[in-house]
Amino acid sequence: MLNDNIIYRVRKFLEEKGTAESFRYIKSLDTIELVGTSKNGKERVLVHDIVREYGEGTVKNNCGYEYLIPCIPEGVIKSRTDEGVIYYTHFKATNMTSEKYDLEIKEYDFCNSNFYLRYIITIKGIVNKIGEDSYGEINVSYACIEQFLINSFSKQELNQYFSEKDMEWISKTAHNDDETLKSTVDVIIEYVLTTFQAINFLLDYKKKTNEQKCNKRLMTVINQEENYMNTNSERVIDTSKYYNLKEGKKNQKSSEKKENKIVRKTDKWIVSGHTRHYKSGKMVFVRSYYKGPNKETDKSSKTNYMVKETIVK
Repeated sequence: MLNDNIIYRVRKFLEEKGTAESFRYIKSLDTIELVGTSKNGKERVLVHDIVREYGEGTVKNNCGYEYLIPCIPEGVIKSRTDEGVIYYTHFKATNMTSEKYDLEIKEYDFCNSNFYLRYIITIKGIVNKIGEDSYGEINVSYACIEQFLINSFSKQELNQYFSEKDMEWISKTAHNDDETLKSTVDVIIEYVLTTFQAINFLLDYKKKTNEQKCNKRLMTVINQEENYMNTNSERVIDTSKYYNLKEGKKNQKSSEKKENKIVRKTDKWIVSGHTRHYKSGKMVFVRSYYKGPNKETDKSSKTNYMVKETIVK
């Protein structure tokens, strides 16, 4: 329970400082949810599955597989393990040109009801299409909790949020992550980029399959006998058995909210008399009064009624 409490406070601290996004925001993004897990019980690696099913030659010679561009500019790759851990890999493509783009990656874990940021990776100069020099000019920077928490804030600032015992546990956890940081980052980068490639392959292969099926139907009408003799049929591809692309529900920023304008039909109106009830039980009668931007004008417009004296005989 102690560790859970520290993880939660680290998460809230990083959200407050703008280093990490909230769980609600991550779940509101467009999400590529990978179906199932790998045979070893870890997260599913799409590229391995499609190579196994369609053949290495078919996959690597496909036009779609050659592109490293994500199918959506910003989103989350959601995957899970048999042990119940869920990974939310938040990616955002920036500075996109006809040849290159940059990629920001934040790796979040959801485990035992705890959601927390594990790694931050920035890649600059990713080429849109793979070739001999695809990775030659890529510039990679990365950080784990050691860099984006302990080294990014002063001791005075951290001591305001965490006790000495908290910092001991955080430092130990950070040290363990830092020891394997380089190899872990390489795995995450390969995982993200090959996921893009695998999806691009599946989309392109599905499109071509549909086009071929359409052409076969046209040929059947022209020459039925020849087509009945050809029993070879194209494999029908179902991308939903690999991944599902779920559209997010981003909340509008407060600055983008539409203002509700009040349209006045008059500049002056009267509020009728009423009784005001207070929590203490006291009741006060409020006399009628004018309201509106011109409430102070023409006060003499009130009509006074005179009661005619009647003589009773």
